[in-house]
Amino acid sequence: STTTMNHVFSSTDVTSSFVADGVSRGELLLDIANVDLGVVTEVTLIDSNNESATFTTSTTSSGEQTLKISYLDFLAVNSSLDFTKINTVTTTLSGPAAVDMDMRTLAFSTPEPSSIMLFSLAGIGFASRRRRKRS
Repeated sequence: STTTMNHVFSSTDVTSSFVADGVSRGELLLDIANVDLGVVTEVTLIDSNNESATFTTSTTSSGEQTLKISYLDFLAVNSSLDFTKINTVTTTLSGPAAVDMDMRTLAFSTPEPSSIMLFSLAGIGFASRRRRKRS
């Protein structure tokens, strides 16, 4: 059987303005309370320009779990997808048996900006320390 959920919302920047090397980083999280073994999960992201990308994965265990799908997986399918203007997420679960699924949360995860700033400041500190030793 097949279960489809369609989430439509206003155009949203799911990267929370975090871009490194010109590539958006992060992941889509599906928090599922219960799912059968071997269920195929297909997630489609659609932006406001009607560009879409679909990623498919199969569950390797049953029960409660969080499926994590990297933004890079979607970009591998369609590099034109604009993560700053996502407005639709469609999730389809299908399997040989009845799909037993209860999804609690759909979340977009990005690295915390303060962590990135901390690493950047550490790099600047090491670089300035190295310059002082040379002088």
